[in-house]
Amino acid sequence: MPRYSVHARSAKPDSIRADADRVRFVKEGFSWWGFFFPLPWLLIKGMWVVLVVVTLALIAIGAVSAALYLPDSAALVLSFGVSLLIGFTGNDLYRWTLQRRGLVELGPASGDDRDEAELRFFLALPSGALPSVVPATAPLNASQPRDALGLFEAAGTSR
Repeated sequence: MPRYSVHARSAKPDSIRADADRVRFVKEGFSWWGFFFPLPWLLIKGMWVVLVVVTLALIAIGAVSAALYLPDSAALVLSFGVSLLIGFTGNDLYRWTLQRRGLVELGPASGDDRDEAELRFFLALPSGALPSVVPATAPLNASQPRDALGLFEAAGTSR
């Protein structure tokens, strides 16, 4: 089950509810978009400092490989390494960028997808305190049991 870190301008529950559309959920783990399309992904996320550093690194790879008469395959491997690095660290760099912008990390949220993680986070919010991790095994609506992998009927129901 994917985990997300939650970021907002303020840690106050009322402020979080008021600016719910500005709360950011950043997935833990590998960033496939950052791996396959590093420069456009950094541009879309607004990670300007990282974008400049990665662009300079790619230019340096091209310049060094041309100056040392390295084969094109060497430059390709080094560029692939940069993409791999962005894939592994991209979401962490995005968290760093959000922190630089003044957003506060509120804690983790989890769900089967981002929508469910957001729903779990905001459902746990009205208690007045910031939510800790909402148990992943708890159904969103306790009155409706969830099927195990969608293969079996819940007790007392029929299909």
